[in-house]
Amino acid sequence: MHPDNAIWFFSFAENEKEKQLLDKMSVEKSSSCPKKLADISYAELNQYWGVFVPGGHAPMGDIGSDPDLGRILRHFHNEGKPVCTHI
Repeated sequence: MHPDNAIWFFSFAENEKEKQLLDKMSVEKSSSCPKKLADISYAELNQYWGVFVPGGHAPMGDIGSDPDLGRILRHFHNEGKPVCTHI
């Protein structure tokens, strides 16, 4: 099932509101954002002050075993930078 399906939202109106917000924030398809975790270098990680890992059913299903996320979290831990997760 597609992640923007209305069943994932409280109402059809909320789903439409979310789509409008995403359209306003549109990221050009040719840009480098969003990146795959595997494609983020250590030099790029040094540009960030911290990392936030969002929660929810979908990300929590496989995120705990993602080696690329582990590499990123270890980097922030070793640098003494904040790491925040939301379950």
